[in-house]
Amino acid sequence: MELQDVEKLAQQYVAVKAEADFILERQNELKARLKDAVEKLGEVTAKGHKYLEFGDIKLTNQRKESNPLDVEVATEILNKHGLYKECVKTIEQLDNNAILVAYQKDLLTAEELELMFPRKVSYAFLVQ
Repeated sequence: MELQDVEKLAQQYVAVKAEADFILERQNELKARLKDAVEKLGEVTAKGHKYLEFGDIKLTNQRKESNPLDVEVATEILNKHGLYKECVKTIEQLDNNAILVAYQKDLLTAEELELMFPRKVSYAFLVQ
């Protein structure tokens, strides 16, 4: 491959990227408008989903439900019942800063430190 070939590929890439960005932006605009329409005009299923149907196209706002833990409320209730300690899980984790302090105090060698913190190299492809 010649340098001129790479330049042409780069120009094509920049043009296609601009088109893709435009299309994605338009897609997001359409999606937002359609979601709003389904919310306002859609029928509700037994599971609480809202939908509109047009022949072979079905638009759905799918209902999702979760029960996240309210840590503040749970802590208060568990403390009230004396259950806090048995309902807490402690996870041991190495402290990177403490390891570096141990190295600075000559408690670890440079070789050991390098083994603990192996260098990893990666590349990000950018077109500017």
